[in-house]
Amino acid sequence: MTGEVQQTLAGEWISVGVSVAEVSGEEASVVFGVQWSFDGATWAVAQPDNVIGVLARPGAIVQRFTVKAPYWRIAAEVAGTNPFFRCSANALI
Repeated sequence: MTGEVQQTLAGEWISVGVSVAEVSGEEASVVFGVQWSFDGATWAVAQPDNVIGVLARPGAIVQRFTVKAPYWRIAAEVAGTNPFFRCSANALI
């Protein structure tokens, strides 16, 4: 699952924060990561150095990343049985 958060960047770094307000489902967890693109159409899969964090209960994580391309978006890989997450994300550029 990939969120629709997408923005053009021009700086050297970006701080990305994700917040999970609600979690349900058996063994539910989510891995948030940043994906990068040079054209806004083709996206690189989030690599380990682009992972924001893993959440299995309500909480928040902020990570700072070196900008690797002019476009970015947040991707989420959800696991578990009937997982549900109510999340929000923001960035400081």
